[in-house]
Amino acid sequence: MTGYAVAGPVGAVLGAAKGIEKVSKGIDKLVGKDNVLGGALQGAQTGTMVAGLGKAIGLNMSTTGSQIGGAIGSAIPIPGGEIIGSVLGGLVGNMFKKAKFGTSVIGMSGGALGSTTDANSSKYNAAASGAAGSVISGLQQIAEALGGDLTGAPSVSIGQYKDKWRVSTTGYAGKLDYKGASSQGLYNFDGDQAAAIAFAIGDALQDGVITGISAASKKILAAGGDLEKAIDKAVMIESIPKLLRQRLDPLGFAIDAVNDKYAEIVAALNEGGASAEQMAQAQQLYNLELADAKANTAAASQTLKNFLDDLKLGSDSPFSLRDQESAAREALAPYLDKIARGEAIDQGGYTEAAQRYLEVERQLYGSTESYFKEFERIQAATAKAIEKIDNAKPISTPTQDPFTQATAKNTEAAADIAAEGNQLMSEAVALLQKIASTSNTGGAPFLGGPRSFAA
Repeated sequence: MTGYAVAGPVGAVLGAAKGIEKVSKGIDKLVGKDNVLGGALQGAQTGTMVAGLGKAIGLNMSTTGSQIGGAIGSAIPIPGGEIIGSVLGGLVGNMFKKAKFGTSVIGMSGGALGSTTDANSSKYNAAASGAAGSVISGLQQIAEALGGDLTGAPSVSIGQYKDKWRVSTTGYAGKLDYKGASSQGLYNFDGDQAAAIAFAIGDALQDGVITGISAASKKILAAGGDLEKAIDKAVMIESIPKLLRQRLDPLGFAIDAVNDKYAEIVAALNEGGASAEQMAQAQQLYNLELADAKANTAAASQTLKNFLDDLKLGSDSPFSLRDQESAAREALAPYLDKIARGEAIDQGGYTEAAQRYLEVERQLYGSTESYFKEFERIQAATAKAIEKIDNAKPISTPTQDPFTQATAKNTEAAADIAAEGNQLMSEAVALLQKIASTSNTGGAPFLGGPRSFAA
């Protein structure tokens, strides 16, 4: 360390490199000091060691430059020429070494949030693009949680310069090297990529990238500080109108939930180039879920509806029998229409509506033909509904019972084995019959006959 005290890092390298001379003597013995090639090889070896020493004490040196400088220095007829050449070559070579960088600028492109990347290395290009993608993905998740849109224009860029992660709050495009305009609003995170991504997300939020949310939420997001806590507070604020609407307008809230869900599904189908059949299936599923949402919301008021029906029908109703008949027929009609079309019905609702209607008809007509005509109509409709349920068949071919399928395969395999055995038996019988036939016709017997073997 004497060299370091005298002349800093360069002196330390020169002092330590003197010890390399002992190692270099081994090369002399192999190729000869007086040999030009041997001297160059020794100088290159010295350069490699000098560059390693320099990097060990924090002096950024070019290994290739040190090797070339050492080879050239070996030809200089002065003591320690290869060491001096190695030091100078390493320092000068590093001055001309191109610093690797990659920077992605995040902004709006074609109505959507995207990024553009500038880099002088494919590795740094991929790293910067990936980090920008993580920033955009994080912003999309936050916007979805808040129920907002990503239509604001952020001013932020993220990337690496010499393996150090950095974020520019001005959206600087180019090397984030703290030189010139790049130094304005530039933050360094060394090797912590996650911290850089989180900082970039927070900066984009402060720029107002999320729109369609309340001013209170925007203020909290723009305040900076703990990002997770700010998002939680904004989510609480934005949930207030949604929860209130769910209470005041449950049907509208339920319909919106279905519509929002299928808006994303339709977008995915369009992006994937879905077929007409897939779009039709999605439409069918949407209609079913929309009907369920309406039915479930309507069920909340069913008790009040039943009470209202009781006021219109029954012995305590102030309405005339003709008015009661009209109300009962109107309540029953939707069920009868569904049965006629072969559709499923709410059995409880149907039986209650049918019983009320027949009660009014009995009071009006007694045991007359008019009453029994309506009775038979209800009876026929009920029988058709029962038949529809009992004879229900799947629209598509159902998956075969795996146990039945396995048994069938085993049975088929056993039958194949038996068939092969029968075939072999038949062939054996035919062969024996042929042998017997040959013996009985005076020919040489197959068994016991003379054999003409060569002596």
